[in-house]
Amino acid sequence: MVLDANGTIMNDNLGDVFEDGVMALASADLKVKPFGLPGHQNLTFAWSNKDRTSLIQDPSNIARHLLTTRFPRLGDPGPILTEILENMRPSCSSPSSH
Repeated sequence: MVLDANGTIMNDNLGDVFEDGVMALASADLKVKPFGLPGHQNLTFAWSNKDRTSLIQDPSNIARHLLTTRFPRLGDPGPILTEILENMRPSCSSPSSH
């Protein structure tokens, strides 16, 4: 199965399909009878090429995520958060890609 990495139930627009990456899923189901009892084993693989936030414990990763992600309930925190980070920790204020 191939899916859009950003697919949501709220957006069915095919114009931006695979714009931000692809997610591929493969699954195999094997019927088994251990000790004569019916059962199954399942193996699933998932792969995506979408850029994600790094899990490395680096404070700039959190700042980068907050500055580049728009939170619907807060609006766009970018300009205000940039100003706060510049005052408190200048090294976190300019996001750079790792």
